[in-house]
Amino acid sequence: MHSPMCNGDRATVVAAHSNLQCHGKGRGLKSHDCFVAFLCSGCHSWYDQGQAKKSEKDSYFWSAFSRTLLRLLDRGVIK
Repeated sequence: MHSPMCNGDRATVVAAHSNLQCHGKGRGLKSHDCFVAFLCSGCHSWYDQGQAKKSEKDSYFWSAFSRTLLRLLDRGVIK
C-alpha cells in the first residue's frame, strides 16, 4: 500500500514516526523511536500533512510499520 503522493524514490526514504497516540504521540511529542515506518518523502509528507481521514492514515501506518519490521528482520537488524 502506498500513499497517493508516493514518489517511489528510495533515496528519499526516512524512518517516519507513528502519529498514533498508543505509540506515545501527543501534543508536541513524537512517538517512541521504535514506532517508525520507512517512507519516501512523498508518503511521509502525505502521512504527516495530507488531507486524508485519520482512519486512512492509521491503516496506512500499520501496513508500512509491518513492512518495515519484516525488512529489519530479514536484514538481521532485529531478532
